[in-house]
Amino acid sequence: MPTLRLTLPDGEHQLPDDRPLYLWTEGDRLRVTADRPPSQRGVGLGYFSPMLGSWWLNLEGDRQEILLLDGQPVSAGRLRLPRAGAELRLATVPTSPATASQAPFDTPQFDRDGTEPQRDDGPRSEAFASLTPPTGAAQQGARASWSIGPVGTSADIKIDDPQIRPNHGRLRRAPDGRWWVTADAGPIYVNGVRTRWAALSEGDAFVIGQTAVTITRQPATTTAPVEVSAGQGLSVDLDRVTLRRGSTTLLDDVSLHVRAGEVVALIGPSGSGKTSLVKLLLGEYQPDSGMVRIGAANGAVRQQVRYVPQSDDLYPSLTVYETLLYAARFRWESNTRSAQLEKQVRDVIDWLGLAERAEAVIGSLSGGERRRVSIGTELVGRPQLLLLDEPTSGLDLGKDRDIMRRLGAISQELHCTIIVVTHTLTHLRDAGASVLVLGKGGRLAYRGNPDQAPEENGHHSWADWLTYLDTVRPRAALRNPDLNGARPVRARPAGGGVLTNRSVLGLITTPERQTRAFLTALHRQFMLLWRRGPRSLAALFGMPLLGVLVAIAASPGGLRSGGNSIQALAILVTIAALTGASLTYHELVSESSILRRDWRVGISVVSLLLAKAATVAAVCAVLASAMTFVFTPRGLPSSADALPAPVALFLTLFSAMIASAGLGMAISSVSGTLERAVTFSTALAVVQVALNGSLFQLTGLWRWAAAVLPSRQGFNAMASYADMNRFRGPGTREALWSVSEARFWHPLLFCLLIFFMSTAAAVAVTTKAWRTGKSVR
Repeated sequence: MPTLRLTLPDGEHQLPDDRPLYLWTEGDRLRVTADRPPSQRGVGLGYFSPMLGSWWLNLEGDRQEILLLDGQPVSAGRLRLPRAGAELRLATVPTSPATASQAPFDTPQFDRDGTEPQRDDGPRSEAFASLTPPTGAAQQGARASWSIGPVGTSADIKIDDPQIRPNHGRLRRAPDGRWWVTADAGPIYVNGVRTRWAALSEGDAFVIGQTAVTITRQPATTTAPVEVSAGQGLSVDLDRVTLRRGSTTLLDDVSLHVRAGEVVALIGPSGSGKTSLVKLLLGEYQPDSGMVRIGAANGAVRQQVRYVPQSDDLYPSLTVYETLLYAARFRWESNTRSAQLEKQVRDVIDWLGLAERAEAVIGSLSGGERRRVSIGTELVGRPQLLLLDEPTSGLDLGKDRDIMRRLGAISQELHCTIIVVTHTLTHLRDAGASVLVLGKGGRLAYRGNPDQAPEENGHHSWADWLTYLDTVRPRAALRNPDLNGARPVRARPAGGGVLTNRSVLGLITTPERQTRAFLTALHRQFMLLWRRGPRSLAALFGMPLLGVLVAIAASPGGLRSGGNSIQALAILVTIAALTGASLTYHELVSESSILRRDWRVGISVVSLLLAKAATVAAVCAVLASAMTFVFTPRGLPSSADALPAPVALFLTLFSAMIASAGLGMAISSVSGTLERAVTFSTALAVVQVALNGSLFQLTGLWRWAAAVLPSRQGFNAMASYADMNRFRGPGTREALWSVSEARFWHPLLFCLLIFFMSTAAAVAVTTKAWRTGKSVR
């Protein structure tokens, strides 16, 4: 075991390696000693331990953020130190005895041989090194630390937000006037970037869940000096934003301010930049110049902005209650109780006026009712900023008024800022909405009251004005008086411990939430499968069982005798492969808008597509079992390698089916339209029939091209098991059909590899498309 070389501000120290070394503070000194500190003298930070040929630094409690190891903030409770030694310093984070671990080291400490060292409460040795940390405000009698958590906990700063976790984070005040925010049980974001910790000043903001927290200039007392946006909505500010795509300017020098809790209608002729502005607020577009602030924070995270698209992205076979319950499970934290979720769903259903339709399936609802359910899928997550794209499109005037009135009520009663893109101007007053009017070239032409807007701009009606804006570009961008004197937000607070450099569309969530999301998506997939009804479920068995009957007709003796045994096996394997592809080639194309809506609230593409893959795998197992059960009585070859022939046939059919299902999912991810997906799937079916190896002997390039086809690999596996070379002439024997355990298992494993690689490709393609603001359609 090498001696630990520890560099501290006062010099370099060679520390003994015969036992763990303890890191602790005593008053205003940092101490490293060979004995654990007494609780009455110091506050324990952690310990160094030799184990498995390396030195490890183990930090306890929530104190690790005050240490810099080789110039970087310590990012883990336990980490391996470099063999060449390490430099340890203190960061300027306030020390708070109220939040530090005061107890002796209760965590077991193991020596290099894996045994627990003996504890000695005798005399303490001298410190090997010491230095002076910053004096916290708590040591001067003023409070310097506040915990952040949800309502109903003992947190000092309680936030009513479904995405806030118990012990989510902590806010501390340093003697130099800076404020430090640290993430504990949940993520925290500064400037749209997830951070482990960050130094802020008064007036700066950070984001937690859907909530923006702004540090105020109030005196520090037992009440935390912060302003929390929860319960009032999120404000939106654009400061001289310009957005371009290639040579086209989508937004030109746009400045605007939307107050928290306000309803704003976004109006303008086609091509004026309305959709671009929505995508900018969603984070799918980044401005070429200017600044976007949401909730006083520079930049947004995906969970902050809720979006209701123009189309009703709902599964028609689910009920209203089921739809909203699944939405709530996706939008609330993983530790939320089921009873709380169910109550929230019932409250939203009552508020939307759908109590009598709660158990009705979506497909039976009217257009206005479906639109209310679509809005409700976001309301169950208690949004503070809601964007809606043409929510009344296709509805009659009565339903248009109903939706607009409800949007006004959402803003007032649920404390939510609403921006709605609309071409219908009749009932803006019912929502209490002001208007933002964009003109040609993406310039802001008007901001204010909708009643007098045309007259104030020299036109008799909205129709005349919008026609004018569609042909004439406003001469100068409108300056919003609400922005005058606004305090600029720094590009990035100093001292942040950045966890990721992804854009605001990066995955922003916790592993626990992703696990729950996967289970929720999996449950929904099986529910959708069950809701297909008896006839549709029976139809799933139609093609595979028809293929079995054709194979029986081709070879009445099954696979035991000569004759047409090769053709019968080819029919079985090829039908299995075609069945697998038919299960998935349309999945992402037909459901992309629904899945993308789930993704926008922080659910990863991996969770959504793995749920589909798991469901498809279960269906393939059932169908392969049915095919095996029906065909086995006709005769199978003798068992080989201690593997029963029915098991071998099942594994062959299942592997070919699931590999083709993976290829079908990959096809769906790149197709864009259902017509294109059908074309690609048909092409795949043709090559799987032609190149499975039963029609002619494959050689040269054809042999290698066919290697990636599930039907070819499945046929090779079962042909080697049944020794199909017995039924071929001397000049037409296939080396891959010779009896061999490896030649049976290797093709099956290759089929599974095809499935996993195809699924991974579908995840990658879909993620890239959604992050760049494109659609699978």
